[in-house]
Amino acid sequence: MFLGTYRTKLDDRGRLTLPAKWAPELLPGLILTRGVDQSLLIFPTSRFEFIAKGIDTLGLASADVRRWARFLSALAADLLPDKKGRVFISPSQLKFAGIASDVVLVGLLSYVQVWDPAKYEEFESRDVSEIVQVAERVDKLIRAPLG
Repeated sequence: MFLGTYRTKLDDRGRLTLPAKWAPELLPGLILTRGVDQSLLIFPTSRFEFIAKGIDTLGLASADVRRWARFLSALAADLLPDKKGRVFISPSQLKFAGIASDVVLVGLLSYVQVWDPAKYEEFESRDVSEIVQVAERVDKLIRAPLG
């Protein structure tokens, strides 16, 4: 499980050092891709495969399914951290997220968000100010009968 917030910097080769406590889940392999909040996402390979199977199950007929699959996979990279727990972030991924050097890593239970610090602060400030309404909407989703 990925919990906590970590601030770090990319090295001069564009590599990100992952927190050591996350290594057991990420050392077997990970997928680094773009996320909907103008951040990047890191998934353990097995978690991303689960998501991909769910998308594939929906079929190719839906334009939204194709768009979502394209969004998740077009800039995705299948990576193995090196011995020091570093992974390379491509220039196109960095450009998408607006990351120059400083990075914020946020654990979101089964995956990790990778943020530019200024963008993270902006999203976090907005999210905290709206958290009561968000919590109520999520509670309704959790309690909704499966259909």
